Amino acid sequence: MISDVRKRTLCVRLRWFFFYLFGLMIIKIILLHIQFTHFSSFMKLSFFIFIMSFFLCACNGQSSFKLQTGDILFTGIEDHSLSSNLSQAIDGVTQTHLKTHFTHMGIVQIENDTIYVIHAEPKKGVHRELIGDFLTGRGEASVFRLQDEWIYSVDGAIDSALSLLGLPYDYTYMIGGDAHYCSGFIYTIFEPAGVFQLEPMTFIDPETGDFHPVWVEHYKKMGIDIPEGAPGCNPNGMAASPALFNVGTFSLN
Repeated sequence: MISDVRKRTLCVRLRWFFFYLFGLMIIKIILLHIQFTHFSSFMKLSFFIFIMSFFLCACNGQSSFKLQTGDILFTGIEDHSLSSNLSQAIDGVTQTHLKTHFTHMGIVQIENDTIYVIHAEPKKGVHRELIGDFLTGRGEASVFRLQDEWIYSVDGAIDSALSLLGLPYDYTYMIGGDAHYCSGFIYTIFEPAGVFQLEPMTFIDPETGDFHPVWVEHYKKMGIDIPEGAPGCNPNGMAASPALFNVGTFSLN
């Protein structure tokens, strides 16, 4: 059986496919009614490219999907909620086979047609904000959605996320306790359903084989040892989870 989520996604894609075919039909009709004897070959080609570009831009200018409650948004190293050094340090030691560059993530909640993102960040801890505020300083987000077999866990995850609002940010980046970092927060709210798995953390720069200097300084200031090998998670690793699939990119533009 195809879930309602997949049905809606398929319908949206079919709609844009038929829109594209309709555009090609319009182009053909226009070209048939133009007196090509008055055009050089170059002008014919230029006109065709112009019309095609118009329709392609019209299609690409619209999102081919709608955000849904439970969608997970990933943002990259340009995320202004973190220092640039910390963002690069997170990305540098958490690469996967997907070669993504994500350093932050949050979960979508839609309430009365208003889109919110619930997430944990350094300045505000665990909080909920409008998606426009979430994207300010972040530009755009890559949207991932749970596979059909995990959709049932969304309601419980949202309830759990709302119950954690107001808790502080976890600068130790260790799972457990009353503080949360971005990916740890997402892991925690889905933990009862077992959606995501923890992996041994590493803070070693793969290019040097030594601890990344930013992490050395970070944990030195905190007065604790670097938790190398401790169970944890990160945005790049979560994006590579088989429990998720990529829907597309979302921005307010």
